[in-house]
Amino acid sequence: MIKNKYNKIQNIRRLLRNNAPCVGTFIQLSDPNSLEIISDNNYSWIALDLEHGNINISNLSSLVRVVENSKSLPIVRLGSSSEYECKKVLESGAAGVIVPMVKNVIQLTKIYNYCAWPPKGHRGVGYSRANLYGKYFNDYQKYLSQKPLFIAMVENKECLDNLSELMQLDFVDAFFIGPYDLSASLNVTGSFKNKLFLKSIDNIKRLSKKYKKPIGIHLIEPNNKKLKKIIKEGFSFVAYSLDTVFIQHNSYFKI
Repeated sequence: MIKNKYNKIQNIRRLLRNNAPCVGTFIQLSDPNSLEIISDNNYSWIALDLEHGNINISNLSSLVRVVENSKSLPIVRLGSSSEYECKKVLESGAAGVIVPMVKNVIQLTKIYNYCAWPPKGHRGVGYSRANLYGKYFNDYQKYLSQKPLFIAMVENKECLDNLSELMQLDFVDAFFIGPYDLSASLNVTGSFKNKLFLKSIDNIKRLSKKYKKPIGIHLIEPNNKKLKKIIKEGFSFVAYSLDTVFIQHNSYFKI
């Protein structure tokens, strides 16, 4: 299980280094049955959403277990970025985290230290589900404990102002744009064709090329044509919609 997760992480990192598409999706519902269906779609990764979903620490392990039985890598979008939550998320068996509301280097480095075992970070070392309560302790220490997949979200003005510095952090695997929060921080909530929003996206692309750092974005609408367009524009870490939207997308009808 541990070596398999490690191989999936390495494959994702290889794709990102080569600017190849690495497509995943987000899960907001805590139902393992619907997750099992969605997991059977060859996503590179599946993010369980503690920030906006109805998932919590108490039901996280059962959802991670479902993703583990698929070809996808289980990761988690943090809700609070606290030391406690980082530890619990990774001890549940998640192989990485997506960090929301990134602001600056000091903040993001602190969060990374919460996620990695020594010597890379200072997360507490111990038996947990992640190492099957000690059975695979040595394998976990060798392959997963010190360098989890680590994705930083770009979704506020302060992050934009500090993005040049942030993109020089070697422990960040990719930067992921949250379009709704980013547009809201620019006072143009949901206006993705607004000039100010588009200018910010262009600046993120420019810095990505300068620092050779992979970037991604969340495509909310499940639309294959738009997905291909996003990938063509240079986004590699792409979230293709989310479970709640998949359900709604095909449920509208008129009489």
